Amino acid sequence: MVEPLYRQEAVDARFDSLHGRCVELPPPSQGLLTAGVGLLLLAVVALLIFGNYTARDSVRGYVTTTTGNVPVFAQRNGVVAEVFVQDGTSVAAGAPLLRVSVARMTSDRNTDEALLASLLQEKSVSAEQAGRAKRLHASAMARLREQLENGEQEAGLLQQQLRVADQRLDILEHELAAHVAVAAKGHSAALEVERRRLQLLDGSLARTELQQRLAVLQSSNQRLARQLADLPLIFQQAMSERRIAGEQLDRHIANAMADKEFVVPAPLAGTVSGMLVRRGEAVDAQHALLSILPEQARYYVELLVPDRHIAFLTKGDAVRMRIDALPFQKFGVVEGVVSAVSGSLAMPADLRVPLLVREPVYLVKVQFVAARGTLQRTTSLLEPGMAVSAEVLGETRTLIGWLLAPLEAAARRIG
Repeated sequence: MVEPLYRQEAVDARFDSLHGRCVELPPPSQGLLTAGVGLLLLAVVALLIFGNYTARDSVRGYVTTTTGNVPVFAQRNGVVAEVFVQDGTSVAAGAPLLRVSVARMTSDRNTDEALLASLLQEKSVSAEQAGRAKRLHASAMARLREQLENGEQEAGLLQQQLRVADQRLDILEHELAAHVAVAAKGHSAALEVERRRLQLLDGSLARTELQQRLAVLQSSNQRLARQLADLPLIFQQAMSERRIAGEQLDRHIANAMADKEFVVPAPLAGTVSGMLVRRGEAVDAQHALLSILPEQARYYVELLVPDRHIAFLTKGDAVRMRIDALPFQKFGVVEGVVSAVSGSLAMPADLRVPLLVREPVYLVKVQFVAARGTLQRTTSLLEPGMAVSAEVLGETRTLIGWLLAPLEAAARRIG
């Protein structure tokens, strides 16, 4: 018999170090299993007896506002040429909302465009004429001032010549008187005296001519001065007439532009809601173009709560809602609080209920408190009339009570 190289104990120890040792566990006792099952049954019975569950029910509702939206209409029929706002835009009173074209067309041209172009050309020509009139007025004023200045200088020279002529006449008169005295004594010839008289007469004639020239020149200067004083008044009158004509032309242009297009202003400050038209669409004065939510208005939700749940709703209760038009996965839920509960039922045909209902409901007003998800950043997406679904809490019972409720109802019907 060949003996192994290693002892059996060494081989077993090596095997155990590599593969581990098998340990035999005794099976659980029957009593332990029975105790576990009994404890589990006791827990279930305790949960059924003492555990409470509050019923939840989904109710419908809609978004509305504290004050109604104000519809905006066009003054006349036309076509939307330009849109200045969009849903959610905040506007001030009088701000432009739309530009509507009401141009009249013929087979070959736009008559309003042609009339407006003619009036604008007339205004341009009138402005050019006014500019030329101003330049001509300035030139005429400068020319009159120059003529008056030259006339005054010439008048000064004539006055100086008159003074010289007066001095010469004085000298001639003295010389004539001296020659007359000498001739009376026989010391001077009579011919010399006559010559002196002729010189004095020529000097007088020359002085008279100077006086006449001075009078004519002074009269001309006075006329120039009057023209210089009257010309600004005449120019002002002409400019006033031009201004009146320009104002009339501006009115014609404004009327032509109004006949061509008009701007629809915001009747009050608020937020644009319910944009109903787009650029290029035809509009009329009978249909609203858009609506404006007044800036003092606030959104809230009116829930249509069936009468079986109204007893469990009181003012101040929290409500979680979902806006149907805004996907829950993207916009999350909206939290609100009950602010008022109507004291009377609204029947299915009630005009206060814009949604289709098949049973009597109470109108429950819910104010927005907070928003989860991105809805908090997109409140401008809310529009009056949006459908809302909400969960309301109902009756609270034990689990065993809910399980036995059908039996209780059947017993009541049988009894």
